[in-house]
Amino acid sequence: MAQATAGEQKRGSIPRTAPVEGSDDATMSFSGWEPKKLWLTPPDGGQSTECAFTEGFDSRADGRSLVAADLDGDGDLDLLMRNRAAPKLQLFENEGPSGRAVEVELVPDGGSPFGEGARVFESGRAFPVVLARGYATSVDPVVHVGLGQRAKASLEVRWRSGAVEQVEVPAGQRVRVSEGQGVTASRPFVDKPAEAAPPFPASLGALGLTASADTTVVQLFLKGCAPCAAEVPALRAVEKRVQLVSLGLHEGAALTEAAASLGITWAVSALPAPAADALSTAGSLPLPILLVYRKGALTRVLPGPRALEAVLAEP
Repeated sequence: MAQATAGEQKRGSIPRTAPVEGSDDATMSFSGWEPKKLWLTPPDGGQSTECAFTEGFDSRADGRSLVAADLDGDGDLDLLMRNRAAPKLQLFENEGPSGRAVEVELVPDGGSPFGEGARVFESGRAFPVVLARGYATSVDPVVHVGLGQRAKASLEVRWRSGAVEQVEVPAGQRVRVSEGQGVTASRPFVDKPAEAAPPFPASLGALGLTASADTTVVQLFLKGCAPCAAEVPALRAVEKRVQLVSLGLHEGAALTEAAASLGITWAVSALPAPAADALSTAGSLPLPILLVYRKGALTRVLPGPRALEAVLAEP
């Protein structure tokens, strides 16, 4: 998690570390500042890959509740996380490319108006209608059915009354299915905004740097960041074996001052704003971060120097 300077905390900005009630140690966390995990499963159902960092979901806040819902009506699921301490709410908008989908709202003929207990089946998959999911979390009773690249969904609705209904729904819309009547309302998903996400610094060139050695280690730092200062001895130990550069969230004289305050004695430069945006999570840069490049291409992202020697020993 990114660390706020004492000055930033006094000005009332959202602290990057939140105090635990009943403790004088402002760096404590009930969850040990563990980053969140997120897995991406390919459309063909192949092996899932962990992608929390690259997708901006590796928050280290003490999350308690998580809601997955289409909050902006564009046909994919966004995430809203409720945390124990500040920031109390974190919204993770799904900005990535998405396949086709349909969303289904069920209206039963009597009983609860929300349709809970009914189930929607599509291609062998079951989607129950629920009002709560996970710890202390209520959810919108809408079924989201991902379709990959298929143009329509063949749905089977099994109502709580025991009735079974078959409906065909074209992709790209949210529909209301009323018991015994089929689709009674629909609306298309809104278009995703065309604004491109900031480019991830997959090459040294994206950081404004040029490789002068086979291996380059890039440290990100901020004045007052204790984990950044703790990295310095390990980085100094490898300084003669790699190209070592530290990029700070400062400019001009403030950059030099911040580097000196942390004990950084090698080359420093300002972190380009687009790269900072791409590496940030919910508006915060999760320091410490080490970026390892081989021949100018990013090969590893490390949350500190613990595994640095092992990474440098890799062929």
